[in-house]
Amino acid sequence: PGEPRQSLAIRLTPKEKRIISLIRQGYSNSDICRGLRLSDNTIRWHMKNIYKKTGAADRSALSRMYFQTPE
Repeated sequence: PGEPRQSLAIRLTPKEKRIISLIRQGYSNSDICRGLRLSDNTIRWHMKNIYKKTGAADRSALSRMYFQTPE
């Protein structure tokens, strides 16, 4: 169980939300680096923060959690 989408959106930065959107579309970290013109280390740093803020264990859990509809 994750937090409702609205609650997560408040805590995530615009860049983190963009990265989650790209992950949901199937982009790899390398693809995200090229698309956002960021280094691999920067993407890893953002991913670490995203996982910490959301409590997600991996990319698929993150997608399910972020796009969950509140009941």
